Amino acid sequence: MGGLLLAGDDRGVAPAPDVPDRPAVDSAAGYWWRVAERARAGDRGAFAELYERHVDSIFGYILVRTGDRTLTEEFTSETFLRALRRLNTLTYRGTSVRAWLMTIARNLILDDAKSARRRYEVFLPDDFDGVANGPDPASAVCGRVAAEELRRRMLELTAEQRECLYLRFFEHLEVEEVAQLMRRSNGSVRQLQLRAVRRLGALMAPELFDA
Repeated sequence: MGGLLLAGDDRGVAPAPDVPDRPAVDSAAGYWWRVAERARAGDRGAFAELYERHVDSIFGYILVRTGDRTLTEEFTSETFLRALRRLNTLTYRGTSVRAWLMTIARNLILDDAKSARRRYEVFLPDDFDGVANGPDPASAVCGRVAAEELRRRMLELTAEQRECLYLRFFEHLEVEEVAQLMRRSNGSVRQLQLRAVRRLGALMAPELFDA
């Protein structure tokens, strides 16, 4: 499956043989694609709307990858600057605007790591675990303990395993979008996700999840 193609920044993006149908008008993907089209036509308000909707996701993704808040702020700004400059080359190829923005961000990180030979620290956001506090205090405490264990064990995964799980379960990207972003096949992403989940299962203390 193809993605949102961008001239001059198509690393790892496989060309699609056919342009897929546009997402349904009443779907979230369809709405944001229409906003992107308005921005491409010169509507500054539309680009501002794209920014407001996606800036937190892009910031969070970069922070997870770099562990450096100052660098994350810089890369987040640069991601949207590049997106603005390249809007006129944007064409629909079957995935989301968010995945396109994350591709730009990922390429920035990779380029910086190569040029600076930088070693990034691992960072996971406070709400990565997704554990909600319920009305039962005992359950809430157990949930926080389990969440802390999950966060600790996540750091023992490989960088690609962490990235895959973050994109799939925190950002809720589809397998096809993660495949485009990570420059892997769909099957490879599924295998990566499976290995990561199995590895987490082997690392986690099972008593934390006993019924």
